[in-house]
Order: sequence, then structure tokens, then C-alpha cells
Amino acid sequence: MSKLMWGLGGLVVLATAAIGGNLYADKSLDLYYQQNQKTNLVSIQYKNFNMGAMQGSAD
Repeated sequence: MSKLMWGLGGLVVLATAAIGGNLYADKSLDLYYQQNQKTNLVSIQYKNFNMGAMQGSAD
């Protein structure tokens, strides 16, 4: 196989891993923000959360 094919194959693998990791992280954060956070006397609940590729926000 030529070096070009190895390089293109490597790029495809890295891009797939980055996209899969991003989707997994978004799903995990989404589940975390949906649960009620209860401490001794305070109940915290997040709403209006938006997860992006490199940043996110939650109220």
C-alpha cells in the first residue's frame, strides 16, 4: 500500500474516533444535566443546556 493510502486511512480513523467521542460525551453530559442534583438543603436542576463540539452552556 502506498503512503498516501495509509495517510488517508489514518485520517478517516481519527475523524471517526473524534466524532464518536464527541457524540458519546454529549450523551453523557446530557444525562448528567437531566438528573436532579440534591445536596443537604439545596436542589439543583439545569435547564436550557446546549452541548456543542468545543463548548456548551447550561442554565
